[in-house]
Parts: sequence; C-alpha cells; structure tokens
Amino acid sequence: MSKSIYEKIRFDEQTCDNWHLYAVDFCLSASEQKIKSYIVPTNVWHASIGHKNYSFYDSLQKLKEKYKGKRRYIKTCCIRADVNKPKYYTIIKDYLGMKYGKIKKILFNQNYNSHI
Repeated sequence: MSKSIYEKIRFDEQTCDNWHLYAVDFCLSASEQKIKSYIVPTNVWHASIGHKNYSFYDSLQKLKEKYKGKRRYIKTCCIRADVNKPKYYTIIKDYLGMKYGKIKKILFNQNYNSHI
C-alpha cells in the first residue's frame, strides 16, 4: 500500500478497537474511496487459533453499524453478516451454520446421503 493511500484512509480505531476485522474495515473504507482491494491466495501462519469470541462479534456489530445504509452485508472469509440484523441474530445464525457445516461434513464422509 502506498503512503498516500494509508494517509487517505487510516485505520478506524473507534470501530475496530482490537485485532478483529480491522483489515475488513480498512478494505471497506478503501472501497468507499473507489480504491480497489485484492485478495492474494497464499498460505499464511496465524499466531492464534482464531476463535470467534464476544470481542469478534462486538467488532462485527460496530462494522455493521458503520456501514448500515451503505452495504447490505459485511462479508469476510469467515462470516457473512446482514447489517440490518441485530447482533444476537448474527451470533445464532453463525453458530447454527457452523453446526450445519459439521453435520454436512459428517454426512458427506459417509457413503450414504451424499446428495444433500
């Protein structure tokens, strides 16, 4: 990223006051300024196991509030959240989606019900 882009956008420490979703916010802010962001497919080592804890959902809620009326969804590599839905709706939907994914994985690993 060039210095001019960094000076134009900056990190929003009010919205992302921890490690969660700061890059998402930065990319969405860049998009509002008509600056493109790119995903580079590569393997990376992450220093944590990446739990979606209360802090994650708190940051997500702040992002949803910031971009409400500007976007319908906040989409990341680990969640798709409707900006118009309340925080606990997002948490429950995400939790149920994870459970469904695990159930589907179990079924796909069996030789039956692979049409689901």
